Amino acid sequence: MKTCIIIHGTYGSPNENWFPWLKVELKKIGWRVFTPKFPTPKNQSLATWLEAFAEYEQYINEDTIFVGHSLGPAFILRILEQANAKIQSAYLISGFTGLLNNPTFD
Repeated sequence: MKTCIIIHGTYGSPNENWFPWLKVELKKIGWRVFTPKFPTPKNQSLATWLEAFAEYEQYINEDTIFVGHSLGPAFILRILEQANAKIQSAYLISGFTGLLNNPTFD
């Protein structure tokens, strides 16, 4: 089954921006869609995000598409570094390419 996992960013939630719209549209065409909720900004760390994502790891396979926004792209790349599976694709939207010069995030 085609699966899409949508990853929000810092200060974000699965219920904001265009995430709900994308989820509805993909479900209309028969996709399984997950929009995990990650701790942010309080208790935000790679460890807590990986813990929150653990239940979705079983869905990573060649039929999986990731969509990430803001901090989401960096997190998706970390997941893919650790995963022992190929995916269909990843869409990395408004990520960043270097340090933000903000100790809270760097």
